[in-house]
Amino acid sequence: MADQATQPVDVVLASRSPRRRELMTRITVAFRVYPVDVDESSVTETDPVKFAIKAAILKAKAAAVLAPRRRARRATR
Repeated sequence: MADQATQPVDVVLASRSPRRRELMTRITVAFRVYPVDVDESSVTETDPVKFAIKAAILKAKAAAVLAPRRRARRATR
């Protein structure tokens, strides 16, 4: 049985951007797209890295609501 590090992972793009979709196809062949409407103006960070992280977290939370639930895998030892 494979350990957790080798378990397949669902990659999700939480964006409507055609450019981001294009970039994703360059790094992985299998991913799901859950376009979300997130108001990035609600992120008040001025540091670009912190802004990107907070906006990504907002989008991930919004996409998680849209994504179908999958059964959790048991950890193997």
